[in-house]
Order: sequence, then structure tokens, then C-alpha cells
Amino acid sequence: MLNFKRFARFAERRLSEAVNVGGTQNVLREASAAGARRLVHTSTNNVAFDGRPVVDGDETYPYAEGARDLYTATKLRAEKCVLAANDEGGLLTCAIRPGGIFGPGEERILPALVEQCAKGRLVIVIGDGRAASDNPSSTIWWTDTSRPLAT
Repeated sequence: MLNFKRFARFAERRLSEAVNVGGTQNVLREASAAGARRLVHTSTNNVAFDGRPVVDGDETYPYAEGARDLYTATKLRAEKCVLAANDEGGLLTCAIRPGGIFGPGEERILPALVEQCAKGRLVIVIGDGRAASDNPSSTIWWTDTSRPLAT
């Protein structure tokens, strides 16, 4: 198995750490200072995915043993910060773990999937082929992620 984290350039690692972990710590600090009562952190389903099928996974499902990539590693650290801050100073925190969120201007994943599909080359095999979903096929439009949180 390849460890893709080691291939990330130093600048990418620093930026990912600053945005995902540092940014989350800033949000926690500012939410607390503003007297917020609740904070919902958007994590990623990858923090609990280690290659085995996840059936009926919820917030008690254990974290994956090792992060598969830099994004997941930093999102995992950020999620742990949020959950550790739960009920500190009256701020209730939780994390959601959606699949791939996309929206206007997404230029990385979706165009590549569409291109491969148009060329007849897109093949997604999940595990032994019997799984119901995985990250490429469990993408969600950004407003569909935020809508339930606003209610």
C-alpha cells in the first residue's frame, strides 16, 4: 500500500494543516468568544474508513487506524479538536462525516469523473463489488449538506 501523505510537498502539508486544523481551532475559539451554544463541524467520512465495509456507522464508529492521505489526516485532527471541545464553556460540539461535497466551481474531482464517463472508461468497483456506496459515488451537493443543519 502506498502512503500518499509522504508525497505531499511541504507547502501543501503546511497549508492543509493551517486550513483544516488551524482554521478549526480559530472557529472553536471565536465561537466560544461569541457565546455560541452549538457548533457543527463538517468532517469527512474518510476519518473512519480503513478499507473495510462500514455498515450502520455512526459517531461511535472508530477512527481508521491510519489516514490514507493528507486531507484525511488533517480533517481527523480537526475533528478530534472539535469533539474534545464539547461542552467546554457551554459550547456543544459535534461532527458530521459526509462523503465528497461539491458545489459551484469544483474543478478537481467531478470534471475528471465526467471525462472518464464520457470516454466510457469510468469503472468504480467497491470492495468485492457488492457495496452500496463509497466516496466517489456518495458525493453530495453543498446545499444538500447544509440544509438539514439549518433546521
